[in-house]
Amino acid sequence: MLRFGERRGLSFVLPPASNYLGHPKPFHRSMAPALANRSGYFDLLVHHARFNEQEMRHVLAPGAKFVTIVREPAELFESLYSYYDLVKQFRVSLDRVTNSSLVWVRKRLARKPLDKLGLNQMSFDLGLEPFQFNDLEAVHRFIRHLDSAFDLVL
Repeated sequence: MLRFGERRGLSFVLPPASNYLGHPKPFHRSMAPALANRSGYFDLLVHHARFNEQEMRHVLAPGAKFVTIVREPAELFESLYSYYDLVKQFRVSLDRVTNSSLVWVRKRLARKPLDKLGLNQMSFDLGLEPFQFNDLEAVHRFIRHLDSAFDLVL
C-alpha cells in the first residue's frame, strides 16, 4: 500500500514516530498530522491504529474504502511474542505462557509497554474494548458494525 500510494502521489496519515498511530488508544483525528494537500483529506491510512470508523472518516477522503487483514488468533499471539521478545518481559517460554492461567497472562500484559498487546488482539485493534470481550451482545454488535464498515476483509 505504501508503494502504491507513493507511486501515485497520494497522501498518508503518518504517525510522528514509529509505526503506531496512538495505539493503544482508538484512533482520533487529532492523531493525524496537519495536512499539506489542498483537498483537506488524506488518501491512505495504512499504519497501525485502533479502528475508529467515525474518526478515520474525518481525515480520509470521502468514499474511502476500509480494508483489514484478520489473522488466526493463536498464530498472531505467537508472532507478537516473538516480535516483541516477550520471553524477556515474561521471563518464561511461550509454551509456559500458553499453559498459564488467564489471570497470570492478563496481569503481565497490563504492564507498559505491553498494554497494547492482548489475548484478543484482533478485536482490540478493530475497536472492541477489553471490558466487552466477554459480553456476547456487545461482541455481536461489534461484528455487525465491522461487517458494515469494511469493504474488504482478508
